[in-house]
Amino acid sequence: MIVSTQKAVEFAKHALQLAWDGNLPVKPEVIAEGLVIFKKNAETGDSTNIPIKVRRLDSRTLNASGQASLEDTPNGYVFYCDYNSEEISYRNRFTIAHELGHVLLGHVNEGNPRERDTTFGNYNPVERAANIFAAELVMPEMKVRELFSGASSVQQLAEVFGVSNAAMSYRLQNLGLVR
Repeated sequence: MIVSTQKAVEFAKHALQLAWDGNLPVKPEVIAEGLVIFKKNAETGDSTNIPIKVRRLDSRTLNASGQASLEDTPNGYVFYCDYNSEEISYRNRFTIAHELGHVLLGHVNEGNPRERDTTFGNYNPVERAANIFAAELVMPEMKVRELFSGASSVQQLAEVFGVSNAAMSYRLQNLGLVR
């Protein structure tokens, strides 16, 4: 399980390299479903591909913004990145990226088949790593730096990346582009 912020960024960059078409805004659901997890059986040496699926749920089914899970289905194991369809679109995009972070960083596995944040803070290192992964995925550093100097406002950048003004403000601060 990865909780290192540096590793979270590296994993997000790798996911972008593998499954992103280079267009903005980044579509985390396309990236998620374009990836698979390879699991090797330690005893037999056999490899299994575990797909990643994005599920759109309502608040009756999902009483949170999102959750990541590993479920044993009739067709084998599947990782799910669930999001609450009743929330605003830019929130859903970040949530899908966050839940994908839980999957790719190993926070969800057979020993811990479900990950859902109930603290709503950045104090938990697992949640912090998933947030950092999500920020890099939906607001790739190279693209933020490339577009920053030509942008007229935080709002303009937020619209290009399909995120909230608050998310873009935090990203710009974390990259040292603004104070």
